[in-house]
Amino acid sequence: MYLVANWKCNKDLNQVRDWFYALEKEAESLSAGSPDMVICPPIIYLPILSSLILERGLNLSLGAQFVSGRGFGSYTGDICSEMILPWASYVLVGHSETRHSHCLSNEQVASCLDSCQRAGLRSIICVSDLDQITSLKEISTVPSGQLFAYEPLHAISRDGQLNPADPSEVKSFITAAKDLVPTARFLYGGSVSLISLNSFLDLPLAGF
Repeated sequence: MYLVANWKCNKDLNQVRDWFYALEKEAESLSAGSPDMVICPPIIYLPILSSLILERGLNLSLGAQFVSGRGFGSYTGDICSEMILPWASYVLVGHSETRHSHCLSNEQVASCLDSCQRAGLRSIICVSDLDQITSLKEISTVPSGQLFAYEPLHAISRDGQLNPADPSEVKSFITAAKDLVPTARFLYGGSVSLISLNSFLDLPLAGF
């Protein structure tokens, strides 16, 4: 079971430290038997969080919210997979907000996936419809056991507002998606609360 927390564009450095020290008090819940917990902060905070996690020996992994599909080169503003490799082991690929704000095409999402594979990073491919999976298969090679996050657009949390999807909708999507990528595993990437979580636990999900 995976639990992936996307911080989006939130927290300053002091808030990052406060969050970590509060989490550290719950360290016993982060034992080896816990779910695979992945924190995806803004990229600039990966080094400090990685250092704190290693110092405290916590069972947490880090992920980047985005990487460029290109390697090193004359690409001002880009961050390539090799740059985050020392601190992160996961990358969110094609999150709906990133697709929109960075005007990412399906080809660019595929190049991000290829970049992660070359660097040895584990990608979590975010999709909101079946066409995105079909397009990805036509452009790139989807690894066996690939992690996908289904994020129905109407169920993405914004400004603290949670709008969970209907569990039956999520189940129908995963069933259809499995016909396209049979070995893939799916997370539910829409908003979820402690209350709504229970309604998703019976679905064929690898996590949230």
